[in-house]
Amino acid sequence: MTLGLKTKLVTYCHYWPVFQIANDGHIEWDSSLNHSELAEVILLRILGAFRSSDHFFVTSQFAKSLLLQVGQIYNFRIEPEKAHILPCPADPLFISQSPRKHLGGKTVLYNHRLYKQYGTEFFIDLASHFEGAGVQFVVTDFFSARNAARRSLDPNVDEYRAILSTMRNVIVREDGHIRAIYRNDIVDKVDMGVGPFRLNANWSMGAVDCLGLGIPVACPNIASFPEFVPEELLFCSKAEAIALIERLISDKGFWTVCSRKAQLKAAEFSADSACEKFICAVAV
Repeated sequence: MTLGLKTKLVTYCHYWPVFQIANDGHIEWDSSLNHSELAEVILLRILGAFRSSDHFFVTSQFAKSLLLQVGQIYNFRIEPEKAHILPCPADPLFISQSPRKHLGGKTVLYNHRLYKQYGTEFFIDLASHFEGAGVQFVVTDFFSARNAARRSLDPNVDEYRAILSTMRNVIVREDGHIRAIYRNDIVDKVDMGVGPFRLNANWSMGAVDCLGLGIPVACPNIASFPEFVPEELLFCSKAEAIALIERLISDKGFWTVCSRKAQLKAAEFSADSACEKFICAVAV
C-alpha cells in the first residue's frame, strides 16, 4: 500500500463466539470463547474485521447466516457480496478414490473435542445405549495433556473423561495428535463415525476425515452438517441416531451406498477446489 499498489484485505473467520440465536434475537454465547465474558468483544472485533475487509470468508452457509443475523441484531451493515463461503479443505491424506470395503464390524469413531458445547453429553448417552450390544466406540482426545489453567477453563472435559473411562464399550485414544497414527491406526480402522451434536457447528473436519475415506458418519441434522453430509446419514433425535447406527451395522447395502456418497461428497472439498474458489472470489 505504501508503494501505491492496489491491495485487497482478506479476512477468514473460523470460530464464532455465537452458540445460538433465539427468535427474539437473544444471543447465547459459546462458552469456549466467553471466558471473562469476552464473547461479545470477540464478535464485535469480527464485525470490525468485516467492515475493514474487501473479502470476508466463512466456512459454510450456516456460518454466513450467523454473520447476517448478528449484523441485524447489532444494526451493522453486512454487504452479502463481501461474504464468501469457503469450506475447510479436506486433508489429501484422507481422500480416497477407491471404494471402501464393508468389513461388517461394529466400531464407531467419535473424533471430536470433548467440550460441553460440542454435545459430549449427547454422545455419552448414545454410547451408553449400545453397552452390551457389541458396539465399540473409539474416542479421540487430542488435548489430553491439559495443564491446570486449561482445566480450570473447562472442567467438563475431565468429568466426561471420567465417565467414558467407566464405560465398557469405549476406548479413549490420546495419540491422535500424531497424524500418521490418527489416519492409519484410528480413522482407517473403524466402520463408521458419529458427528458432534454441536448447535453452532460451522464445519466438522473430523467428520470430513472419515467421509473422505468412505467411512459413513451419522450426524445431527443441524447447523452446517447438511452442507457436507449425505442426507441418508443425518438424524434429528437420539432415537433416529440409534436407528441409523443399527442400520449401518446390519444393512451392508445401505452402508455401501452411504460409503460411496460420503467419498463423493468429501471430494468436493479438495484443496484444489478450495484454492479455485478463493482465487475466483478475490479476483472480482
